[in-house]
Amino acid sequence: MEIGPEEVINLGKTIVTIMQTVGIVVAVVVLLILGVKYMIGSAEEKAEYKKTMIPYLVGAILIFASTTIVNVVYNIANSFNK
Repeated sequence: MEIGPEEVINLGKTIVTIMQTVGIVVAVVVLLILGVKYMIGSAEEKAEYKKTMIPYLVGAILIFASTTIVNVVYNIANSFNK
């Protein structure tokens, strides 16, 4: 059984879609948890939650931008084949 380039591309798209969907669900759940903790926390706890927000935001931006990043990498790799 021979696997062609179309099957590999479709598998890659499926994997990226699944990873992005799971990442978005996790990001929303974590944001809800952090938001509730921030609202009911004391002043020291609020300062601590603000520190954890920066890595969370970077991760969330990467998750939401992942399809764009994958498309850019694919187009660059595809341009070398031509």
